Amino acid sequence: VSGGLANQATHARSSVSGGARNMAQNVDASVSGGFLNKAVGKYGSVSGGKSNFANGETSTVSGGIGNKAENRFSSISGGMKNQALGVSTSILGGKGNVANKSFSMVSRKGNKSKKVSKFFVDENNSTLTA
Repeated sequence: VSGGLANQATHARSSVSGGARNMAQNVDASVSGGFLNKAVGKYGSVSGGKSNFANGETSTVSGGIGNKAENRFSSISGGMKNQALGVSTSILGGKGNVANKSFSMVSRKGNKSKKVSKFFVDENNSTLTA
């Protein structure tokens, strides 16, 4: 723990950099800041925000409020009350989104996930193709 108020880092190589009442509770888990954030999964991370949880192994929440990355390799970029529940799921932001199917992605408000089998981003104009 390198700063903040009432932060806890309870396992080997876990860290909390700042903020208040944040917890890093597994090996190599980290919380960078914010308030009431928890990184519980092995290698999980929360960058900031409030009441965000990175519970899955290598799961990540970048910020926002009340977001939960619950499964392995899941990620939430931000927003509010989003849930990444499936393996390798991503939520890009918004509010109330649920990504519960493995290898799925959600990017708008209040949506449930659809499996994405193939996609790429064109480097020239950043278009998504499925």
